[in-house]
Amino acid sequence: MSALIFLLLFNSSVLCAQLSDAEVDRIMARIPKSRTNNISSIASFIQEKISSDSNKLRAIFFFTANHIDYDVDNMYAVNFNETTEKK
Repeated sequence: MSALIFLLLFNSSVLCAQLSDAEVDRIMARIPKSRTNNISSIASFIQEKISSDSNKLRAIFFFTANHIDYDVDNMYAVNFNETTEKK
């Protein structure tokens, strides 16, 4: 029985090979701009390229940290009449 558990654990770890953070970062740095238009495209890119859950979390972190910008200069300049299109 313990041999069966070992084989199951070994096989699952082989199927979901763990990448280093640097490898995940390199993969996400090469995401095509056409795949960054919506969340579904980003998610499918991550699903295609990365297998383990912890690496997928790293990929999401890397993408967010490198693609989300804040308008710090206008952070407190609230204009309630302004629409998203006008920004």
